[in-house]
Amino acid sequence: MTKHGDIEHDSKKAKGYGSDALTESEARHLANDKPAQAVRDRIIEEGDAAVSRRNGQDAGSIKKPLPNPPLIREGSEESAPSYPSPDKGRLGGVSSSSQLPPGWIETTLGDVADYGSTTKVESSVIEDDAWVLELEDIEKGKSKLITKATYAERQSKSTKNKFSEGDVLYGKLRPYLDKVIIANQSGYCSTEIIPLKRSDYLDSRYLFYNLKSKKFIEYVNEMSYGVNMPRLGTKQGKEAPFILAPLPEQIRIANKLDSILDKVDNAQARLEKIPTLLKRFRQAVLAAATSGELTREWREDEDCDYAERIFGGLILELKNGLSPKPNENAEGYPILRINAIRSGKVFQDDIRYLACEKKTLDTYKIKVGDLLFTRYNGSLEFVGVCGLVRELKHEYLLYPDKLMRVRLTHEVLPEYAELYFASSEARRSVTDCVKTTSGQKGISGKDIKEQKILLPNIEEQGEIVRRVESLFALADSVEKQYKAAKQRLDRLTQAVLVKAFRGELVPQDPDDEPAAELLKRIQAQRTQQHTGKKRHAAS
Repeated sequence: MTKHGDIEHDSKKAKGYGSDALTESEARHLANDKPAQAVRDRIIEEGDAAVSRRNGQDAGSIKKPLPNPPLIREGSEESAPSYPSPDKGRLGGVSSSSQLPPGWIETTLGDVADYGSTTKVESSVIEDDAWVLELEDIEKGKSKLITKATYAERQSKSTKNKFSEGDVLYGKLRPYLDKVIIANQSGYCSTEIIPLKRSDYLDSRYLFYNLKSKKFIEYVNEMSYGVNMPRLGTKQGKEAPFILAPLPEQIRIANKLDSILDKVDNAQARLEKIPTLLKRFRQAVLAAATSGELTREWREDEDCDYAERIFGGLILELKNGLSPKPNENAEGYPILRINAIRSGKVFQDDIRYLACEKKTLDTYKIKVGDLLFTRYNGSLEFVGVCGLVRELKHEYLLYPDKLMRVRLTHEVLPEYAELYFASSEARRSVTDCVKTTSGQKGISGKDIKEQKILLPNIEEQGEIVRRVESLFALADSVEKQYKAAKQRLDRLTQAVLVKAFRGELVPQDPDDEPAAELLKRIQAQRTQQHTGKKRHAAS
């Protein structure tokens, strides 16, 4: 994949007004960054290839469907296979469905793995250098370790489950979080994690991918009990549907899934960098705009100068909002919530209602062209941010006391003031004034009035606003394409797993021992292990 190193130069955003600020041409180059577009295109191509290319040896090679009736309707590639409920009247709930490839069977998780059978260990006997795994160490949905800690580092006092290298570790608490990993060494885990012991007749990776399939996740979510902290019970875990393939094919499937999904993970990792790059780009544009660099060439032709002004000298009116408590019953007039204001945004659908007299309505109603600042918020990130009212969606719209309404003189465009206060330099200056009272962070109208603003004449302000809006539109276009690509990649993993568990990912080999015989071996091995445990306990 193409690297994003070409965007390193956006770190040159000006702290003041120096020549290191991003120029318009640099900003445009950044917005149209060819390597970034190449990355996006490569991601999309790679994702499509992973589920569509056929008869090749790369990660995307997926063979044609078998002539047997498919488990899902044609055209619904992303649907999971339909598992019939195990027939409890048959031994082990085994079914050899005609919808499966020859030699495959439908059974239950409890028939192929000893779900719920654990070895409990008290913390007092755990070695200091032993790996101790907690649920929060596993990234939800990604099956990646966030943290790996020893007992000496954790000093946990609770009872743990013991596991061995190669065991599949399944998080039964809040199973919708999809926390499953394969242990790369022995250790101990929370009792909310169930170790599924490795077997000579069941590939651990095949089991791992089965537990991550959409159908299995849907099953456990439906069967979990508990409201605030749902978990999968042992009985329900044992009864979970499971498709068993011949052992050699399990290995072929797992190898192919490793190859494909590793590429998907790499593509997702690169894709996840794009929001950060776009944020840096927008800040680079604002830095250039508010330092004079964005319109430097234009200004030289027009012979214009900048002046540093105190913002209060540009304000006609600054007024805090209404303090009476609003209602949720649509009684009175719409009034904005505090969270309706974000940097450069006014969300007029985020409202409650307030009954008031006409005099109050006339005093506190919002007009087009008003700037609204957040006066108080629990998060520093949102204190002092401002948004411009560009249009009104309500005939009358009020604002609460934790917001401030600012109306400006003819010397400054409200659009220019809005983008100025969104710049990194202005945000640093504003947040330096924030004070905390009773857990709420706030800024006063006096603090806002004392802010300094670099002000060109009204014509250049208009040119700056036009250029910023144009560049931001380019960034919005890239962001839209990023979201579409991310959505496709997010669906790709489950689409590949669906193909894997209906027998369409790798070729079948008629010489493979059928899964029905394999299941007998699995159950014989488990019986032998249980007998050995009983003898050991008796001695």
